[in-house]
Amino acid sequence: MDNNFNNETFNYTPQPEQPQKDPGHGLAIASLVLGILSILSCCCTYLAIILGVVGIVLAIISKSKSLAGKMETMATVGMILSILGVVIAVGMIIWSAAFAQSPAYQEIMNQYMDMYGSY
Repeated sequence: MDNNFNNETFNYTPQPEQPQKDPGHGLAIASLVLGILSILSCCCTYLAIILGVVGIVLAIISKSKSLAGKMETMATVGMILSILGVVIAVGMIIWSAAFAQSPAYQEIMNQYMDMYGSY
């Protein structure tokens, strides 16, 4: 068996370049998910604050890792929802602290204690 190529020319066609995946895309998705969870968990105020802050941080990191150097739409929406979740949760904490100091709340608590006693 002869291993010669008989001087044939081979045509090489380069493959088209595959688009690179944006490394910030996964962080943008995570920011969006955490923003949604932050809004949905506003009744659990401290959980909403934690989720919102992490969502904001992930949106910022997503922008810095993006190949285009700008923030993706998902990261922007995630940041807005995260900020909104944090603001609502902090507002609920302030409102409940102010409500607990009101005379109406004190009267309701006194009636409850008279009715059921303390443990």
